[in-house]
Amino acid sequence: MKTANIWKKAITLATALLAAATLAIGTGTTALAAGSGTITVHKYARSTAGVPNPGNMYTGEAIADTSGLGKPLQGAGFSLYKLDTAALDTAIRNGNKFVSYSIANDNTVTFTLDGKGAPPVTAVTTAATIVGSEKKTDASGVAVFDTLEDAYYLLQETTTPVGYNACEKSVIRLPLTKANGTEHNRNIHVYPKNVSDAVPVTKTIDGDPKVLWEGDDILFTITADFRSANVSSVADLRKDGKYGEAYVIDKIQEYFKYVSVESVTLIGPAGNTVEPLAAGTDYTVDTSKLNGAGNGDLKVSLTEAGIDKAVAAGAASYAVKVKLQYLGAQGFIGNVAAELKNIAKSVVNKAGDPQVDPEDPNIPETEVYVPTTQIVLNKKDSKDNPFAGATFRLAKVANPTSDNDYVRDINGNVIELTTDANGLLSFNGVSYSELTGTTYYLKEIHTQPGYQLKVGTIAVTLEKKSDDSNKSQLDDKGDWISGAVVRASVTVVNYPNGEIDPEEPAFSLPLTGGAGTTILTIIGVATMLGAVAWFILRKKKENA
Repeated sequence: MKTANIWKKAITLATALLAAATLAIGTGTTALAAGSGTITVHKYARSTAGVPNPGNMYTGEAIADTSGLGKPLQGAGFSLYKLDTAALDTAIRNGNKFVSYSIANDNTVTFTLDGKGAPPVTAVTTAATIVGSEKKTDASGVAVFDTLEDAYYLLQETTTPVGYNACEKSVIRLPLTKANGTEHNRNIHVYPKNVSDAVPVTKTIDGDPKVLWEGDDILFTITADFRSANVSSVADLRKDGKYGEAYVIDKIQEYFKYVSVESVTLIGPAGNTVEPLAAGTDYTVDTSKLNGAGNGDLKVSLTEAGIDKAVAAGAASYAVKVKLQYLGAQGFIGNVAAELKNIAKSVVNKAGDPQVDPEDPNIPETEVYVPTTQIVLNKKDSKDNPFAGATFRLAKVANPTSDNDYVRDINGNVIELTTDANGLLSFNGVSYSELTGTTYYLKEIHTQPGYQLKVGTIAVTLEKKSDDSNKSQLDDKGDWISGAVVRASVTVVNYPNGEIDPEEPAFSLPLTGGAGTTILTIIGVATMLGAVAWFILRKKKENA
């Protein structure tokens, strides 16, 4: 999942809201106990629990229940800088309101104001002076700055644990106002998150991703990083004769069936393939949690031998290729194929640590979506009324000559759909190339009595992924979003016998004239033949 970007945005938003809220209090508050304030930093590794109670962002009060914030992170170092805000204080007192702030590399802070005061001020840049020395978080993930005066402060992470990205710098106002609205809070608690620079697990579809028809196989690649919240490198998986854990769980949904693990490969820091691993020796496949239909939780674990190879190679990650078969029942009138997705998660635990519960909700998961498809036919008569009872097949070629040329179900039977009372039918979940698009051909095989049966086929195209028609169904990285449907539709008109079909005129023209003119034509031809015979006989007599 894309949690790294989410956390970065959340942290930035949280600190901006905190600054906005505190600045709104005003800077003219008289210090009640100057030099007695504290800023307590609570440091947690990334979790999937989301941003904590927004009320804390405005008040700085301690969060009572921290169970959902993730694992406390020891060894993160923080430095605190006091900002010289005399000019800012004056500008705000004169009616200029805070808009935003930005922090430069040298830790000077520029505050943007609305410029509506007297005199108007739109920006104030403040210098920063370090307060004391760097503080590092303890085993509980806590570091405390104390004996602080009322002021604006800049908090910066200056030592970042291996395997993590530093959190954003933030501006903190001391004091804030407590949630009760009547007391100042001079014991501020902040909860910055450290985001791992590892990508715990990603999942992709091999080759040209396609929408699946019943019975199709699809190959997924699960790539799991050897770093996690408590593992800085693959070397942490083996220490003093003890081994940690490294496994992935593929959560196979009910519309897929497990087929096989095709391969497990070690990947280097540059993304290069380092070494393939051997099944049974270097990794094991646990299917005990799959049900009779072949779906459920599939577990692929590295053995001690596999970990030895990973450590020796200095591998950064490992890739597991899993083949699944699609079981979903598609192709029903009016039904859009169900959303297809596949979920995976990775567990990496260093040697000597307690085993990780694979059901822990804080373990990051990733999802990959396969878009569904829908080919909709809208059938009308020549007076634009819905036309029920017309039956169609879906062909893969423009001129089908055998059953092999048509889309078939998992049992090999050609699928035939008939328009409903609204004149509609829908072929759903057909295979599709997102790189080139896919064209199918509708073939009418039955119509109502008294109407003309279409002679040729009708082309309909599912457009490629990059087509404008699909852009609204892609995320900012160009991946399909949840619920994506690649859709194509066509309207087909049935004409009654005796009425010209403008799309197929050569096959719908009536005989010239009626039965009477046909008889006259026959008599005319016979008369001409008789005249020719008389002429030939006469010539013979003249030459005799």
